[in-house]
Amino acid sequence: MYEELWQFTQVTKSLVGRVFLSAVLLAYGMVEDMLPLIIAGLLFLPYHHHMLTVGLGAMLREWRFLWQGLLALLVTTVLIVAAGACVALFEKPPIGFQEFGTPLTGFVLASVIGIAAALGAMDDAGRRELIGLAATAHISVYPAWFGLKLVFGFGEGDKWTEHLLTFGINFASLTLAACITFVMLGMKGDGIRRFVKRRTGVE
Repeated sequence: MYEELWQFTQVTKSLVGRVFLSAVLLAYGMVEDMLPLIIAGLLFLPYHHHMLTVGLGAMLREWRFLWQGLLALLVTTVLIVAAGACVALFEKPPIGFQEFGTPLTGFVLASVIGIAAALGAMDDAGRRELIGLAATAHISVYPAWFGLKLVFGFGEGDKWTEHLLTFGINFASLTLAACITFVMLGMKGDGIRRFVKRRTGVE
């Protein structure tokens, strides 16, 4: 699990290209309200790996691991917003996709997904790609929507403050739920410290 999360949070050219192109599909699918395109874009967005890294890094107090996860999360979010803005330059409003949750439903669903994602990562079992899709779908539509709206413009009926709040709650809830799950299942830091030491040569 350590190695997988470490690899998924490395900010590389591959990550940047994969995230941007996936987010283009997501944003275009949202404008046209085409569910297959939305799902295709979501499949390759590594959001839940980044949040699991943040939760695990905070729980183990592995600060380099934590900051790597936070950096990857920030870069991914910025790329999704940018992809949404690029799509909006070639499309016309409105945005067909409107299936956004409320802050309360976001909290409940993100917490459940965070627990499931942490369990799946620890056991290396189950359909983890589907858990990842659920986590990504629940969160990444918000930065894509903001990217589109930066070009389309915010209308009087747009709930941008609620969407921003829900995005923050979803991220915090999923990360905290994963962190608590790691604690409850007795995750220890010795293994990851040895792994980081081998990778970086830092004693």
